Amino acid sequence: MASPMKYNIKKELPALILIAFAIIISIIAYPNLNSQIVTHWNLAGEPNGWSSKNFFIIFFPSLLIFMYGLFIVLPLLDPKKASYGDFANTYINLKTLLIGALTTVYTINLLADLGYQINISQSISMIIGVMMIGIGLLMKNIKSNYFVGIRTPWTMSSTTVWEKTHKISVYFFSILGLSIIITPYLITPWNAIILTLGVLQMIAGTIIYSYLLYRREQNKK
Repeated sequence: MASPMKYNIKKELPALILIAFAIIISIIAYPNLNSQIVTHWNLAGEPNGWSSKNFFIIFFPSLLIFMYGLFIVLPLLDPKKASYGDFANTYINLKTLLIGALTTVYTINLLADLGYQINISQSISMIIGVMMIGIGLLMKNIKSNYFVGIRTPWTMSSTTVWEKTHKISVYFFSILGLSIIITPYLITPWNAIILTLGVLQMIAGTIIYSYLLYRREQNKK
């Protein structure tokens, strides 16, 4: 039976510690950063985006805090809020995974701007790729809701379609994750092609699979 999700401070600690860590390293790094810092790199690892250090130092921890707050609020707004209790641990793990990945990217960004020799392209691709694989592994436990998971017209119309689509999604997310991880090691234009194919197969795969499952279910009826 579905049950509402309850706030558990012990299970929330990892995410809260990650946010606190991001705030602390921001304070430590701030005096040693240049007024303009690199905030974005292209697929070849070349800088192609800059911002003021004041904006970046304030924006990123604020983004983490906003994300955390959003994850807390969404179950309260969802018409299917009762189902969150049935995948509460998965929901918390998903939140921690996302915040952890972004905090790691932020830390690497700061270290690079402080002058440490880091291969940004490979490092960030590895983090995002592993994050996508992790999301795929968590998907199979997510129950039907309006905010989290693969929400197509067909998964939202059938519990069976929802569950089967989320179980197989680990493969689509894993392929995307692997394509992101290997992208920095490929030459242009293959890096962009492989990344694009990875994204398209995940989007098209989940949409087509959920549609076919729904049609099969309707035909049986």
